[in-house]
Amino acid sequence: MDDREELFKQAQDMGLNPDKRWGAERLRKLIAGEPDAPLEPAKEDPVPTLKEYIAQVEGKHVQRDVFATLVTHPTAEDRVYPGRYSGIRVRRGPLSVRYSDGTTE
Repeated sequence: MDDREELFKQAQDMGLNPDKRWGAERLRKLIAGEPDAPLEPAKEDPVPTLKEYIAQVEGKHVQRDVFATLVTHPTAEDRVYPGRYSGIRVRRGPLSVRYSDGTTE
């Protein structure tokens, strides 16, 4: 077990909430109670709106004649979105997109 893993386990044993991405130095600060070491992991990026997400993915692969056919989004309701190149089926679910060639992201 390396130093970082030992520090991570020590922080957990102390009832602290370390983030698995933190390095050894940040874990040392958390254990020592230094003020610049947050007790909670950093917040994840906010989920884009459905319209923003479709704008990000819709034209991503058009240069190779591939277009979005299905988008899932955490706040979506089942419908067909009038996309720029074709209608895009929309369903509720985790952020993902399926393209006309069958690939997903």
